[in-house]
Amino acid sequence: MNKKIIIVLAIAIIIIIVGIICHIFQVGGNKQIQNQPKNSADKDIPLKNDAEVNNKTCVTEPGKAYYPPKEKCCDGLTTIFGSELPNGECWCTEKNNTCGGAPICAPCGNKKCEKEYGEDKCNCMEDCK
Repeated sequence: MNKKIIIVLAIAIIIIIVGIICHIFQVGGNKQIQNQPKNSADKDIPLKNDAEVNNKTCVTEPGKAYYPPKEKCCDGLTTIFGSELPNGECWCTEKNNTCGGAPICAPCGNKKCEKEYGEDKCNCMEDCK
């Protein structure tokens, strides 16, 4: 096997393991549910937000990996998959990828390429050109 491929796979496996460990121990920030404003017609009854309706907690911290069956990205963050390889090729960026790993919440779409949150030209084309 090509040495570069082995290195990329090793890095991907490490990222996956760290993501799983962080998820298990909830390392890297609190998961919060964003509150929506109260319904003006029913001033004392708050509206249910998407996280409550879908029984999913939304993740507010950019750059955080999440577990799709139980979590999702809050408003203002976008789900990104995969990454750009050292040779410039894209790896596992499809939403229905078979590569495994956890998706990441990133502020993709804010016109800034923020590599510290996992954005690159493959998973956030609108910010990283």
